[in-house]
Order: sequence, then structure tokens, then C-alpha cells
Amino acid sequence: MPFPFINKKPSEDQKHFVMVTLTPSGVREAEAFDGSGNEFEILAALNQKRPQSIGDLAKTAQISFPETLKLCKSLKMRGLIQQASRAE
Repeated sequence: MPFPFINKKPSEDQKHFVMVTLTPSGVREAEAFDGSGNEFEILAALNQKRPQSIGDLAKTAQISFPETLKLCKSLKMRGLIQQASRAE
């Protein structure tokens, strides 16, 4: 997932730039209530509304933006979420 704000604090516009959505595996895990903690909060938030920007996801899951970004990278590596294209 390329991020245009690596190594510097993202602006509010940049927080809404990268969109993520659940993969089929992520949907199964979210609907099965598998997981715990903040990772599950992210999966549950994405299960309710897809796709979402990482900034919106942080607000929905009530997790800080840096923590949400870190968790999204981890969930992407596990194949549970993927980057989505922006709807125009």
C-alpha cells in the first residue's frame, strides 16, 4: 500500500486519500466475529461500510490514525483487507 505521506505527518486531505476494503477472507472473519481488540474493530467497521479511507476508519473504530495505519498494514499482509480505488 503506497502512502504519499511516509515519514511525515499526514494532512486531513491525505488521511482521506487511501481507501481500504475487506477481502473475501476479511468478510468471513468479520462476520464470524473472529479476532479481538483493535484489529476486530477495524474489520467490523469495514464490514458495516466499505470502502473507507484510513482516516474515516480511524474515526469509526475510535483508534488513533497512526495505530489504524499500522493495523491496516498488518491486516493487508494477512490478506484480510486490500486497497480500494476511490469512487469518483
